[in-house]
Amino acid sequence: MKIDLETVRLSLNPQFIDIIERSRSRQQAEGGIPLKEAMKQLELDS
Repeated sequence: MKIDLETVRLSLNPQFIDIIERSRSRQQAEGGIPLKEAMKQLELDS
């Protein structure tokens, strides 16, 4: 597996890690939205 420098930097960045952890906590507490709905909101549905 090849890992690029940007991936390594992000994985070691405390601010990025905090964003990911908060997002995971929020998803656990509030739930998410179905993929179909996300695609619709992003206007990716065809």
